[in-house]
Order: sequence, then structure tokens, then C-alpha cells
Amino acid sequence: MFRRLILKQSNFLIFIFFLAFILRLAYAFSERIRPFADAAHYHRFAISISSGKGYFEKEEKTAGEYGEALNWPPFYPFFLALAYKIMGHKYTAVWIIQALLGALSCVWVYFLAKAIFNQRVAVFSAFIAAVYFDLIIYSAMLLTETLYIFLILVFFLLFLKKRYVAAGVLAGLSALTRPIIMIFYLFLFFWEWRREKTAKVCWFLLLLLLTIMPWIARNYFVYHRLLPITAGWDNLWSGNNPRANGENILPRENDIPNPEGTYLSFNDHALKEAVAFILGHPGRVFLLVLRKLSIFFSLVRINAWWLYTNSSGISGIILSAALSFLLSSCIFLLGIAGVVFSWRQNSRGKSLLRYFILLCLLSLIPFYFNVRFRLPVYPFLIIFMGYLLSVLPELKRKWVAREKTTLRYFNISLFLILLVIFNSVYDGLLQWKVFYEKLSTIGLFKK
Repeated sequence: MFRRLILKQSNFLIFIFFLAFILRLAYAFSERIRPFADAAHYHRFAISISSGKGYFEKEEKTAGEYGEALNWPPFYPFFLALAYKIMGHKYTAVWIIQALLGALSCVWVYFLAKAIFNQRVAVFSAFIAAVYFDLIIYSAMLLTETLYIFLILVFFLLFLKKRYVAAGVLAGLSALTRPIIMIFYLFLFFWEWRREKTAKVCWFLLLLLLTIMPWIARNYFVYHRLLPITAGWDNLWSGNNPRANGENILPRENDIPNPEGTYLSFNDHALKEAVAFILGHPGRVFLLVLRKLSIFFSLVRINAWWLYTNSSGISGIILSAALSFLLSSCIFLLGIAGVVFSWRQNSRGKSLLRYFILLCLLSLIPFYFNVRFRLPVYPFLIIFMGYLLSVLPELKRKWVAREKTTLRYFNISLFLILLVIFNSVYDGLLQWKVFYEKLSTIGLFKK
């Protein structure tokens, strides 16, 4: 019966959509996670926008308060504001909408995997995406991840089919959600231009710029200077200063002068200090790059969301954290192996996914690492994992026959997997005090 279900595409997609939607909705309403950290900022922006007070976080419309808004990309706050405007200032409205977006993302994973590989890969990938715990978790939080991943998946489907106008609009919206993706889009434009050798590719770049331009123009009229989507050079300083360790750490407060009292003056100072540190300490910067790479590829880095959930006691929290760790590790390791084996038969679509994963990593190196920043690569690692699972019988036959190409790809995959595991052990030993303190926070150990 199940085989007949997955063979009929419409039935399978309905099953995947409702499975993903129910899991996300059930988790959101059981945990009822209130906005914290970045989510609290997005919530306050959305309240202000939906109330007609403008794009700022606090009540006073001073230069300093407006300046704070410059560090936050606008599309997600406006997305929240629309939900609040229609359904009231209720978290439940966002949980429902994000559960829908998360479920639709699983459907897009199916179509993307089918377009690049085949239906068998698509079935594996969509099911894994539907039950992957971290994707379920983030749909219950007021954070950009669910909307951002949805926009990227739709973009990839459109770009893959060479619908450059629509792809440019989706690219612009995702850039207004997470501006760092502009690095990938600029690379993608030149790569596609060189590959296709057609002026049609210019529509992609043109629509991308037209989509983000109104916000850049708005910033110019408000602040009287040309600014990008955000002006967060403090993120660059956080990753490049004497106290930097690869994560979000600014210099001590006494080392942060801000005589004008505005975010723009602080932003200018942050850029100056970060560039001075990078140019003046190349050896230290090189070690920081290695540390950021180590953190990115560390399996022990799981989300610290458990501090804000309503899970049933310590046992429930530990079970959830263990589930997140195990599923993330499987997807990460098997996804890497899938990337390696996918080189047996290269294609434009496979290259697009690989470049996205690579540039997500490279774009973080100048700044700092947060485990959340790795989440957007997981849907693509899931597709590569689905590919690996789909060809396992074939690989087994070739392994038994000692086929040289298969043995070579297996050895490369094994080397990379062991490298990630050893790196994770190393990172875990370096961070054991941090892990101990977090576990003490939930009451597992006495401080």
C-alpha cells in the first residue's frame, strides 16, 4: 500500500505536506516557545510596524533607536507584521503560518530533488525533511530560518528551470531576509553567465537589484547616506578582534567608544577596527579562520533552544537534544558522502547545490559562526543524503565487484567523515566547560 502511495506523486505529496505540517504544529503548540534573543527583536519590530509606528524597535524615534534597525534585515519583521495585522499580536498566528511554510518547503525539497536526480531520491529527501527535528524546531520560533529556507528552495527551482525574472525576485526577498546570501547570488550570476552565454541571465541580476533597491533607497532618505540592506559591521568586528574565538564576541565594553551615541557611528568604528585587526594580525586571523571551519564542521554544536522550551523535565530536554544531535549528525555525514558520490555524474543542478553549501561556509568565515547559520544547508545535504540512500544497492554491487571508481569515492567519503568526527571530538574537548554550564542551567548538574 505504501509503495503504491509513493508511486502516485500527488498522494505522496499530500502525505508529506500533512505529516510535516502536523509535526510542526504539534511541536509549536506543545512547547509554546516565547521570543528570545534575536526572536525578541523581530517581535518588537513587527509590533511597531503592525501598529503603524514605523520600522524601529523602541518607542522613542531618536537617531540611536532608528540606528538599531539598521542591523536587522527587514523582510522577516514585515512578514511577522503582516501576520500580526491580520490575526492579531499572537504567537500562534506565526506558528501556524510557519508550519505551513515548513510543510511547503518539504514539498519543494521533493520537486528540487526530482528535478536534479529522480523520483526515488525525491521520496527519500522529502520524508527526511518532513521529520528532521531541527527544521521542526525552528518553525516554532520567531526566527528567519523557516521563511529563509522556503524562499531559497523556491528560488532554486525557478533558477534551475531558467525562469530568471521570478528567480531574481525570490533572490531579492531572501537577501532582504538574510543579506549575506548576496555573496552566493553574485557568484551565481557570473557562473550562469559564463555557462549559458545569454543576455537572459541579466534579468536575474536586474530583478534581484530592483527587489532590494527600495529598501536601500529608504535607508538613504532616512540616514542620508548610501547603505546596504543592513549596516552590521559589528558582525565583522565580532569575528575579528583580540578576544575573538570564532563565535560572536565583541571587545570589552571599555574598548568600544561611541561618542555620538548612534548605531551608525558605532558601525563606522566597528568597520575601522575590524579592518585594522585583519591587516595587522594576519597570523591570528588565519588561526581564527581555522577555528571557524572547525566550529562549522563540529557535530557537537547543536542548538541551545532547550533553555526556552516547556519540555517535560530534564529527561524530555535531554531526549530532544539527543534527537537533534543524532539526526543532524546523520544528515551531515551522509550528506557529505552523497556530495562526493554525486560527482560520478555531474550536472548543472548538482553543481548549484554544491556551490550553495560551499559559499554558505565561505561567507561566514569573515564574520563569526552561530549554529543557526548552518541550518540553511541542511535541506541540500538532505537531498544529497537521499541520493546516497537511493544508490546504496548499486554501490554495494560495485563494491563487491571492486570497481575502482566506487572504491575511490568511498575512500574519499570515509576520509571526510572521519575528519569531521575527529574535529567534533576536538571541538567537544575544547568546549566541555561551556557544555557543562549549559547542562547545569537546565538542572542536570549542580553549579
